[in-house]
Amino acid sequence: MQCKKILPILFLVFLLIGSSCAPVYVPNARQTNMMSKKGELHASAQAGTNGGDLQVAYAVSDKFGLFSSASFKSDEGSGNSDGDFHKHRYGELGVLYYRPFGKIGRFEALAGLGFGQAEAVDQYEVFGPQQVRATGRYNKYFTQANIGLETDPFETGLALRLGQVTFTEFETSNTSLQESESGTFFEPAIFARLGLQNIKLESQLGVAALLQDEVAFDYESLFFSVGIHFQLDTQK
Repeated sequence: MQCKKILPILFLVFLLIGSSCAPVYVPNARQTNMMSKKGELHASAQAGTNGGDLQVAYAVSDKFGLFSSASFKSDEGSGNSDGDFHKHRYGELGVLYYRPFGKIGRFEALAGLGFGQAEAVDQYEVFGPQQVRATGRYNKYFTQANIGLETDPFETGLALRLGQVTFTEFETSNTSLQESESGTFFEPAIFARLGLQNIKLESQLGVAALLQDEVAFDYESLFFSVGIHFQLDTQK
C-alpha cells in the first residue's frame, strides 16, 4: 500500500522536473514620450528588474514620429555558476502617431517590430541540485496606446501594449523546438516623471499577461524600472 502511495508522488515530482523552465522572454520598458509638436526629441535611460533600457524618439511632423529602443541584461558570473542566471539583448523600432488634447492631455499610438536573443538558467532543489538551461532567438510585433497628462514638473499616464512574441529558435535542457512558437501578450504599464522641463526622473511599473493557455518558453510577468528622461525642442 505504501508503494502505491509513493508512486504517484514520484510521478508528479518527475513531471515537475521535466516541465521546469527558465525565463527567456523579458519585456522591455515601454516607449512613453507623450509628444506635442514637431521637432521634439525624446531620450531615456532606465535600469530595473528587466535590466537596462535605452530609448530615443523624434517627432518628424505635427502628427507622426519615429522611435527605437534597446534592452539588455547580463547577470554577473556565468550560466555554470550556482544560482539563477539570465542575459538578453533586444532591439526594436517603429512609428508613432501623436495628438495632444486639451492643455495637458497627450495621446500616442505606436506600432513596431523587435528582435532579440536570450539565455537563462534556473536552479532548483529536487533530490539534490538541478539545473534547467534555456536559449532562444525571437521577434516581436506590437501595437501600443499611451494616454497621459503632462505639465512642466510632473507627467503620468498609462501605456497599453499588445504584442506577439515568436521564438524561431528555442532549446532547453529538456526539449528543442522543431518549429516556431508564438505567444500573444497584453503588457500594460503605468509611468510617472518628475523634474524640470527638459530632464525628469522617470519610473515604470508593468506586467506581461499571456492571452492563451500556455507557451513552450518561460517569461517574466512583472517589471519595475527607474531612470532619466530627456526632452529637447530641436526647432528652436
